[in-house]
This record gives sequence, C-alpha cells and structure tokens, in this order.
Amino acid sequence: MIHELYSTGPYDEVQPEIREVYEDIMETMGIPFVPNFFKAQGHDYELLRGTWDTVQATLYHGELPRVLKELIIYVISEQHSCRYCSDIHGMIACRLDPSLNQDVLLELTMTGHTSRLSEGELLAINLASRA
Repeated sequence: MIHELYSTGPYDEVQPEIREVYEDIMETMGIPFVPNFFKAQGHDYELLRGTWDTVQATLYHGELPRVLKELIIYVISEQHSCRYCSDIHGMIACRLDPSLNQDVLLELTMTGHTSRLSEGELLAINLASRA
C-alpha cells in the first residue's frame, strides 16, 4: 500500500493533469527531469499542484534573487546531509550563475565563505542556515 502511494512510475503513464504539472516543473526549473520530490506526490493532483504552487511562490517570487535562494537551500541541505536536495539545488545554482561550480559550492559548505559571493549574500546564507 505505501509503495503504491509513493510510486514514481514512468512519466508516460501518469494522468494528463499530472503530466501538465510535471512539464511546468521541468520548464520552470530549467531541468530535463522531474525531481523525485514531486514524482512522489504524483499520485494526488491537488497535493502536487499545491506543493508546486508553494515552491514557485517561494523560489520564483520575492526580493531575493533566485540563485541566492538556491544557494540557501543547498547549504541547508548539506548541513542536514540531504545529498539528493543539495545535488539538485547546487546544480540549479550553478546553471543560474556560471561563475559557480562544484569547487565554489564545496568551499561555501566547508568554510561558509567564497570570494564568488558578496558579503551580503554570504550573510543571508549564513543567517538562513542558522534559523
């Protein structure tokens, strides 16, 4: 029962309204796949739609630049040893800002600092990661 509830079945087998949300996720995030975080909610359109709407409101709107939001999520994911989340958000951050790469992300994770970010950006990341 639990396995069926959280199944991440093949993309071409999901209901059309779920596929529509998946397409929006891939297009908006600029990635060629649907993250498992969303696939695991693909059994329930309302849940998936609500989650995706919340993620969009958080990551794509507001005062902070998206790359900074991605870096905040990356650092927090690293602190909590969530490799899957840190990999995805690190990848997206690097796509959004070509001056970022794995070495810069590692430096940020290990030292809380990198010369690639402003003091204000570093302060925001460090503050958010301590909340």
